[in-house]
Amino acid sequence: MTSVRLRLASRRLLRPPDVRGLRTFSANSKARLHGATAVILAGVGLAAASGAAYIYWHKLSPYPEEGIFPASPVKLNAVSKHLRLALYYAEHAVDYPRAICHYNDAIQAAHDHNLDPRADTTAGIHIKLAFLYKSLGRYGNARTILESLLADAQRPASAQDSNRLTARAVRLAVSLADIAMCLKDYKAADDHFHWAIHTLLLHRAQNRHLLPTEETIALMATAAEYFRETNRPILAAPLFLKALDMINPPNCTSAHLMNSIAATISGAGPDVSDSSTFAQRQESAKSWAEKAIQQAKNVPRQLKDQTCNQTCATANINLAIIADILNDRNEAIVRLQDAKVWAKKCFNIDINEQVKQLEQRLNYSTQVYKG
Repeated sequence: MTSVRLRLASRRLLRPPDVRGLRTFSANSKARLHGATAVILAGVGLAAASGAAYIYWHKLSPYPEEGIFPASPVKLNAVSKHLRLALYYAEHAVDYPRAICHYNDAIQAAHDHNLDPRADTTAGIHIKLAFLYKSLGRYGNARTILESLLADAQRPASAQDSNRLTARAVRLAVSLADIAMCLKDYKAADDHFHWAIHTLLLHRAQNRHLLPTEETIALMATAAEYFRETNRPILAAPLFLKALDMINPPNCTSAHLMNSIAATISGAGPDVSDSSTFAQRQESAKSWAEKAIQQAKNVPRQLKDQTCNQTCATANINLAIIADILNDRNEAIVRLQDAKVWAKKCFNIDINEQVKQLEQRLNYSTQVYKG
């Protein structure tokens, strides 16, 4: 039933974007994603704005870079001592083996002093260690730690602690999905994203907001980008639109999400159950990309950041590719020129490379684009 609702919702994307259509789709995209049947469709490789993925590691730990357990009680002295040393060796002396040793000593000291393992500060030690393991490429070690913390956070808790632990569980699930992607374990990544999204939306439907709105938007965009990059636009589109619907007033992130929707629609291969033609799909994607550029230009100057410039660059790249797909060479060349103008404002290597590849694709110039 869920996959049917998602399929019907995705058809609304083929309409020209407008506020009413956007809100209608977003309202219907609350369908439970956990267990949905993924429809894998072939993509055409449209440009995606760089930096689309959001990682939540910094949100998991309550600790700053230094100054842990200030004025600690006596029983926390051992924990504080080892934790300070761990942070010193990890962040300043860059001696990772010693940092790992002191993190483990801090964890053992917390256990010896019977500190609450579900407290933010205690769990934060484990999370800091997992973060270090991940940064060193030791994904298996990081995964083991976070899976243990996730299981602990999902155990029944008092009403007072329930929201706090569930919010931690959602963040842990997203971080575990990130690790699973690093390990190319896409089934595990799917499961973690599905659970996190379902839990988040279920609580929001009950007016219990587990995470701040900005972080919720980032989580939705992260999951959507993952599904888009793994060629499942039917799962990506509702999440992009849900994230877009949460932003008020519209800003540079809105423009970025609109362009992501354009890439998702255009990259979706033919669907035998969908009566729309491939050309109609490209026209709809074109409308979203144009809307993204307009939104980026409309953001007040004091609120603009590099996301707006990057969106204008990548949206023009997408429009050039769409024009090329539709055999409109003149439009493709015009969009290429616009993309080059915006790329110069971005100082972004990835976008410059995308422009270069587009230029080669269109055989417009044999010169290497240097930004």
